[in-house]
Amino acid sequence: MLCPFVGMGQCGAPTIKENIQFETAQDYRSQDSFASRCINWLLAHSEEECAQDWDLLNAFVLVWLSGHPDYLVDIKKESLPFLKEHPELLYSMLHGTARYVMDTPPDKRSSKAMHVQGLEAVADRARTLKLHKESKVLKELCKQRRKESIGSWYDDQVN
Repeated sequence: MLCPFVGMGQCGAPTIKENIQFETAQDYRSQDSFASRCINWLLAHSEEECAQDWDLLNAFVLVWLSGHPDYLVDIKKESLPFLKEHPELLYSMLHGTARYVMDTPPDKRSSKAMHVQGLEAVADRARTLKLHKESKVLKELCKQRRKESIGSWYDDQVN
């Protein structure tokens, strides 16, 4: 697949090169470093700040992640209690979980830790956008993030 995204890199965003090919496992792996920079930028910036760059990088990361042979992000619906009220936070969840699988060796990965890191990204974004002020679920998630106890909160959600 030819990746049709070409980024201008405004707002300090990474610039997507033209004609990136995603046909083989090595094609995906060759973009790991760039995808990592994109994920870090997406986690640090809101869509409202630089909408065009954010949308472009998000689309790139989603295409890259969807075909990568080494990184599987399997999100449980129980870890998405915010989804009905704020579906846009799903991207933060994906970025946080992707960051976890990229940073953690395969033999050290756990589903719980992956979900917790994703939920931390959701809480951070909710606080940045002040969404926690209008949502009971996000208010609780942000509270757990401050207390560094999202892991316990997650256990209660999935059990």
